[in-house]
This record gives sequence, C-alpha cells and structure tokens, in this order.
Amino acid sequence: MIGLLMAALAGLMMSWFFRFGFVVLACVVFLLADIVRVLLKGQFELADLLILFAYLSALQGGFMLGAYLKYRRPGGS
Repeated sequence: MIGLLMAALAGLMMSWFFRFGFVVLACVVFLLADIVRVLLKGQFELADLLILFAYLSALQGGFMLGAYLKYRRPGGS
C-alpha cells in the first residue's frame, strides 16, 4: 500500500516538472522491473498482473491529477 502511495506521488510530481513522455518512460521502467521480478521468482500468477496494473494505475492517476491541478490554477501551463 505504501508503494502505491509512492507511485501516485511520483506521478503527481512528474506532472508538475515533466511532460507526458516522462510518465510513459516511468511506466516502461515499472513494466521492465516487474518482468525481471517475475523472471527471478520463476512463476507468473494472475496476482502479479493485477499488482502491475495497480502500480501503473496509481502512477498514471497521480500524473493525471497533477496535470489537472497544474492547468486548473490561473496562469498554469
């Protein structure tokens, strides 16, 4: 749960300082790290896929919230 919160906060911070391409790069890094984790574990389960989906959703959700808050304030761009 703390990891999901950290992913959401990372997405929020990315939206304030970087553009959309950076969150795509971060998602690719999450995906590659999960593939390495599954390969080291030696087995793939449905729970692994759901956990990956949760982390990517938290990251992208944080990014979208930050982008909304950034452009909502006066003079935001």
